[in-house]
Amino acid sequence: MTQTPELPVPAAPTEGRQSGPAPTADPVPAAMASAPVRRRGPHGAWSVAAVIFLTIVGAAAFASLPGLLIDPLLQ
Repeated sequence: MTQTPELPVPAAPTEGRQSGPAPTADPVPAAMASAPVRRRGPHGAWSVAAVIFLTIVGAAAFASLPGLLIDPLLQ
């Protein structure tokens, strides 16, 4: 098994940089930071609940379908 030699890591250039902490940009203005966030429309979980409900109702209808179709044939 061969080993690869470790490559030297170049030093980062320091010219043009100021000492001290890096300036940070405030992503949210102070006036908006305290305002409550209001969403419009229904929550996304309601659509998931509706799909689950329709799936359960559809499965129940599909399961009862043979009984509904065979009973008239027996009479």
